[in-house]
Amino acid sequence: MPIFDKWVANSSLNELEYFLFFWLITCIFDFTLDISFPIKLTYFVSPIGLVVLGYYLRHTERKWLNNPYIALLLIIAACVCEVAISATYSTPDSIYKLDRYSIFTAIEVIGIWQLFRNIGKFNIHIRFFENPKGIFRRAISGLAKNSYGIYLVQYFMIAAMDGIVTMLGISTKSYPLTVFLIFVLSTFVSWAVIELLSYIPGLGKAIGSK
Repeated sequence: MPIFDKWVANSSLNELEYFLFFWLITCIFDFTLDISFPIKLTYFVSPIGLVVLGYYLRHTERKWLNNPYIALLLIIAACVCEVAISATYSTPDSIYKLDRYSIFTAIEVIGIWQLFRNIGKFNIHIRFFENPKGIFRRAISGLAKNSYGIYLVQYFMIAAMDGIVTMLGISTKSYPLTVFLIFVLSTFVSWAVIELLSYIPGLGKAIGSK
């Protein structure tokens, strides 16, 4: 309620109508017709939560959140927990996967974001990473510029490549390597697609490219 109080007090009537529109849909489908609406409201909360988190982390001045060592610790802790949980609940026939909006993903996102933001505090000077016109800085800038668009299309790219891997009959014994290759290729292809779409007048803003 404290969150909703401030949101309502600082929102326009049009913004309130946007929220009420989805609320009325749930009233009709879930609580009147007893039919689950095809799109769960959690889909509006979880991805948007990451956007709000990014905004908060960008502006927060809390010292512990701006400590690169704590950021590194958060990444390692989240990865260890994810691997441990997956190993515990996986079977010889299936690999247990945590939901992409699990608490461990959130912790990992916080760590990665803050590590990039405060990496200069390590006082490690490597020209390859620091050159503003170098390939590393340009690649990071390109990923940052198109990150929202990549988020929108990467799932479909992963699904497509996963289907290709299945059709090719690639052995599941190389599963970790296969997953890594699918991730790298899907990210690169998604990046390239969004970069091309950003040149279409008016579309760049819609897909988040700046």
